[in-house]
Amino acid sequence: MIDKSKFCEYIREYEKMMYSLAFSITGNEADSGDVLSEAILRAYKNLGSLKKENSFKPWILQIVHNVSVEYIRKNAKLITMAEIP
Repeated sequence: MIDKSKFCEYIREYEKMMYSLAFSITGNEADSGDVLSEAILRAYKNLGSLKKENSFKPWILQIVHNVSVEYIRKNAKLITMAEIP
């Protein structure tokens, strides 16, 4: 397991890559920022599930992907509900 300082170091190292992934899915800068914040929070809370330190990159990118897709689905439902008269 990695410690807090190492976690922060990895986040800084992969931040641009994480943001690019979120943006490629959401297509929006503001949404990508929201996704990134949520993904980092989830990753930190679930740090114990990271099996090997050298697998941090694919692990965090998968979290960003999952949060991005959830965000899109959630907002699509909200938009659909708002369109109902």
